Amino acid sequence: HIQGARVDDLIGVSGGVMLVSPLFQSMLCEERATGWSLVPVAVKNRTLRAALDGYAGLAVSGRGGAIDFDRAERTMSASAHPTPIHRGLPVSADRWDGSDLFRADDLGYVFLTPRIAAAITRHALSGISTEPAADHELYSSEVELMMTERRHGAP
Repeated sequence: HIQGARVDDLIGVSGGVMLVSPLFQSMLCEERATGWSLVPVAVKNRTLRAALDGYAGLAVSGRGGAIDFDRAERTMSASAHPTPIHRGLPVSADRWDGSDLFRADDLGYVFLTPRIAAAITRHALSGISTEPAADHELYSSEVELMMTERRHGAP
C-alpha cells in the first residue's frame, strides 16, 4: 500500500504477488528464515519506480499440505446475524515441510512460524497483519465449497 511518501514494507499487488521492502528482506535474512526467495521486479511507472527502489517480489516456496478442516472448530460467528463458521486452519504436521514461510495446498494465505511473526512485530514492519492460524475464521459455506472441490479434483 502506498500513501503519499509512505510505502508499506509488504505490498500485495494482485494474483498473490507480494512486493517486499529492503527492511522486510533484511529481517528475513537476519532471522535465517526458510521457505522463501526473492524475484527481481521492474517498476515501469516513473513515480512508483523511485518509491519502490530496492523492493523485490517475494516467492514463498514452503509447503504445508492441505488444511485439515475436519480438525477446525465448528461454531457460530459472534455477530448480530450468527453464521456457521470454521475456526482454525489446522496444518498437518506430516505434510508441512518445516519452512518458516509456507502455503497450504488449497488456500492462498502465507503461513508464518511464530518466530517469524514475532520478528515482523519486533521490526515494526508495515502492511502486514498476523494472527494465529487457530484463530482464523472462515464461513462454513466456503469450507464446504473447498471440500467439494477437493473431492472432485478441482484446482
